[in-house]
Amino acid sequence: MAVRLIDIERALDELVLMEEGKRFQRMAVILQRRRWPELIAHEPKKDDGLDAYAPPSLSGDRTGRGVACSTTPTISKVSEDARKAKGKFPGLKTLIFVTSGKVSRITATKWAKQILKDYELELQVVSREDIITTLMQPENASICATFLNIDLRPEPTLAELIANARQAAAEIAESWAGRLNGQPLIELRAERLELNGAESSHVFSLGDVSEALRESRRLVLEAPAGRGKTTTLVQLARGAGATHTALMVDLSQWVDSGRNILEYLGGMREFLARRIGAAELARVCQTGSLSFLLNGWNEITASNSVAATNALRNLERAFPEAGIIVATRTHHLTPPLSAATRLRLLPLTRRQRAEHLAARLGGDKAQKLQSSLDTEPVLDELTRTPFILSEVTRLFEAGAPIPKTKIGVLGAVIRLQEEAQEHRNQLHDQPLFGMASAHLEALATEMTRRGGVSLPDTDARAVISAGSADLLSRKQIERPPEPSDVLAALTAHHVLERTDYPAPAFRFGHQQFQEYYATIDVRQRLLRLTDRDSDGLRQFTADYVNEPAWEEPLRMIAETLNTGPWRSCPR
Repeated sequence: MAVRLIDIERALDELVLMEEGKRFQRMAVILQRRRWPELIAHEPKKDDGLDAYAPPSLSGDRTGRGVACSTTPTISKVSEDARKAKGKFPGLKTLIFVTSGKVSRITATKWAKQILKDYELELQVVSREDIITTLMQPENASICATFLNIDLRPEPTLAELIANARQAAAEIAESWAGRLNGQPLIELRAERLELNGAESSHVFSLGDVSEALRESRRLVLEAPAGRGKTTTLVQLARGAGATHTALMVDLSQWVDSGRNILEYLGGMREFLARRIGAAELARVCQTGSLSFLLNGWNEITASNSVAATNALRNLERAFPEAGIIVATRTHHLTPPLSAATRLRLLPLTRRQRAEHLAARLGGDKAQKLQSSLDTEPVLDELTRTPFILSEVTRLFEAGAPIPKTKIGVLGAVIRLQEEAQEHRNQLHDQPLFGMASAHLEALATEMTRRGGVSLPDTDARAVISAGSADLLSRKQIERPPEPSDVLAALTAHHVLERTDYPAPAFRFGHQQFQEYYATIDVRQRLLRLTDRDSDGLRQFTADYVNEPAWEEPLRMIAETLNTGPWRSCPR
């Protein structure tokens, strides 16, 4: 069985990276023994410069040959081995230097002249390309499996490849569904918008959207925060069935990766586990019956807007037979899909809300909460949004009071998590010392300022470091903790999440938690202003009021200006 070139190259690179010189030595000696069977392998240590040697008495041409192996392709390494071997093997005439590194023919000739001059030895260099071409021969497949850990299972058939790809796509969808905490999903409806954004009387069911994707149409799914965009994409992916491949993609992460769509997907754990890379995905895509479900156009940062636009246009050109849907909050930049149908998710009806509560709570509990929501106008309106309904239900299940503002609900849910037995002590112990909120506010503010929903690991650590310095200056902590320890604790015991693909980064479990903490930070800045501080008010307006990224935090502030401690906020 032949082994692929790319698999051998990757395995050699990994072997060098892991500094596994002994494994390379054994493999190289075996390869050279296939050329000169008279070679006798030496023990890895105290080998006197040679990893294998064939004395003249065993060689057909009466020439003593020695093999020296190294992952370090330098003349100094060759000279060191030649010096040691010259004094220990009197019959040595030819030194074969085997290396996993690249050594050009010109360089090898220069080395040979120097070794001949210094040690009177003929030097033959066996470098990376010779090793690779030798390993690609079918008879050497077992060596690749043993020493390079290359999987030699036969290539899957196209049918098997398609089935594996759909399994991987289903796993990705379930990982997205995990963010919904296993709750029963509501089948939402969407109204079609006219080209000018006006509402129409045409309502799409989930089945209508799925059928449109199977017809290779382009769709833009718009909705405000928490209305159910991710839920809808998960339902579309789950409903793809055995004859359709639905690929869920985090749009901002894909654009940040700088890779084409197949390279990005092929690098995900679910596809890697099934040996499906970009080439295999290309084969799957050629079979048709494919949809791309892209989540989070509004999460693209301003600096990446051009790259995102180009990525979508390239995707559309490369896959004309695929269905494409982009989920986004209403955004000033419309996703550049040609002839796209714009859809806007509708709020929950009371009937949908009641059905969800019955499925989640059952019986009397569902009726009790439903009655409370129906008779309280503010909560009735708030819980037409699936995310808020889910969080209100969570508070109800815990027996906690239910606030009547969005920011109140989010705050109550966060307090509920903070007071949970598995989190309470850790949040007050090192490295957080009860300052989780301060760190989360700093992270949320920086994410929102950038117009994104995540921070790379290095930037997140910088934000934590700066925040710790501020806490130290205000005598809130005695010594600054390690930023990585703070991030690890927030990930384990709060609403922060770590993502590792395509690069390590941090984000909130839901964008609304990010906006909650950004709102707290902005509120504090607002409370410090007075009506007489005209310069401060102008700066506040410039920093926040005119920036689209701050629209939702400012809206949450506005809805609570006349309640509780917010009454003192300047108008």
